[in-house]
Amino acid sequence: MQDQATPTASNTIPMLTKIQRRILGVLVEKGMTTPEQYPLTLNSLVAGSNQKSNRDPIAQYTEDAISQAIEELMEQGWMLSVQTSGGRTERYRHQVRVKLQLNEMELAILTELWLRGQQQLGELRTRASRMSNIETQEILKDQLESMLQKNYIQSTGPLAKRGIDVDHNFYTQAEQERRKQQSLTQPGGAGNTGSIVNGAETPQMNSQPDSSLLEEVAALRDEVARLRDELQDLKRQFLG
Repeated sequence: MQDQATPTASNTIPMLTKIQRRILGVLVEKGMTTPEQYPLTLNSLVAGSNQKSNRDPIAQYTEDAISQAIEELMEQGWMLSVQTSGGRTERYRHQVRVKLQLNEMELAILTELWLRGQQQLGELRTRASRMSNIETQEILKDQLESMLQKNYIQSTGPLAKRGIDVDHNFYTQAEQERRKQQSLTQPGGAGNTGSIVNGAETPQMNSQPDSSLLEEVAALRDEVARLRDELQDLKRQFLG
């Protein structure tokens, strides 16, 4: 059974299930990177949610599961159904920017966190810049500070400290409990360097790779992923 995406009295941030976050992330990503294909059809949403690049974890959602999640998101005001001129297929667009009052860079940052989960700042800037150019780490940190104040994201420590990870704050209650248990049973959680808290510094258990090296590796990975996406788009255009 899927986690229920309903907020609690103690948390004013809307809770979204994994599949709901994936769908919204795909809508935002495609709307910003391939606007000529946006809004998206159901088939495009299924393909985008299950694509093997720029996603973590890789998933295999069925059309029925995507359809159910779409209905839930539309009821909650996250999505709209539209009919394009000359088009006979129902298409969908997101309402994330309006619902959360985000600027373009904040929207790109949140989308990357929804699609990939917790990341270091260098990785996040490189990946989010696919959608909205973030020229420097300082600009990224300014955007993250604003999002921290809104409680949309969380971090493993002060943003000025090297090796800090950030993540979104839209997990369901069940996911939050599992993450809390991970942080208690494993130093820094699964693969992380410290427990997640909102801007509060936690002990760093493992040494971190140099951030410039991480940025370079992330840039190369994303360039390969971008080329794969372009190839997939070309195949869809020519093969139907």
